[in-house]
Amino acid sequence: MDYENWKPLYEKITTDMGYDIERDIEGARLLNSLLTTPPTKAIEALSAEMAGMTVTVTGGALKGDEIIENGPVLATGSSVTVLLNMAIVPLAVVTDLDKDIKSQLDACSKGAVAVVHAHGDNMGLLNKHINSFKSPVLGTCQCKPFGKLVNFGGFTDGDRAVLLARKMGARKCVLAGFDFENANNTKKKKLKWARYILSLQGDFVEMMP
Repeated sequence: MDYENWKPLYEKITTDMGYDIERDIEGARLLNSLLTTPPTKAIEALSAEMAGMTVTVTGGALKGDEIIENGPVLATGSSVTVLLNMAIVPLAVVTDLDKDIKSQLDACSKGAVAVVHAHGDNMGLLNKHINSFKSPVLGTCQCKPFGKLVNFGGFTDGDRAVLLARKMGARKCVLAGFDFENANNTKKKKLKWARYILSLQGDFVEMMP
């Protein structure tokens, strides 16, 4: 999804959630200033592994007893910790840095690409953690991309990971450890939009049984 297709949906989401687009832009400017390399290297590494493949995207409800098929894995949220405990190093960690940062850094030290997202509410986390990632960092934003940043669409880590996989040429995505129901009211509102964005992907996305 390019930005012009994403923009109308993004504006609906920010209105519904009460978010400030200017704050998102401020966060994006910060991340852009912290990144030291253009996105080219990270994108090449991701597309080389995902093109034509079935990609597993793991969510925060991952338990550890799921059977993860061989192939690229994109990890979000606390699923990074679970995957490492399963001896699985994901291809990438898709994050806005609000979950277990130690496990995210550990995965990236073992070769995972850090796909780090900027928005209006995580500037402190960006300042604190971005320079700790030793692997290539792909910076993403939800406003119009500029500089070293990209925007392939998506609102939560999970649907951003799916849209990233689609952009990298994946054949399909399998979702593991996604729970759209058990959350507080604010989180449920976010997950409503995530579920809607995923529904727009049609047969490209399937839930793990």
